[in-house]
Amino acid sequence: MGFFEATLDVTHDGLPPQHTYPLRGTSIPARTETSLLTSPANGSVFGEAVTLSVVVTSPFGTPGGTISFTEGGAASSHLMDIPLSSGIGSQATTASPAGT
Repeated sequence: MGFFEATLDVTHDGLPPQHTYPLRGTSIPARTETSLLTSPANGSVFGEAVTLSVVVTSPFGTPGGTISFTEGGAASSHLMDIPLSSGIGSQATTASPAGT
């Protein structure tokens, strides 16, 4: 979130602004819903590739950007960021350590 200020200049016929209106406001993050799917769905054998698929939806349009994974609040050292294309991204990895 952030606070923003701008002005709206109303002009006509290319003349200098006839009216200038100050604009002030606060941005809010858009609601999104994120789904994470894995393949194989029921786990894998150590060293076997696992595909992570991410789907991000929003009632305000198609999300873009990047999905980042964290471990204990820090950037994951095992999983790379996944770029989204039309709200969808995927990554195959064998770099995750054994565990649940």
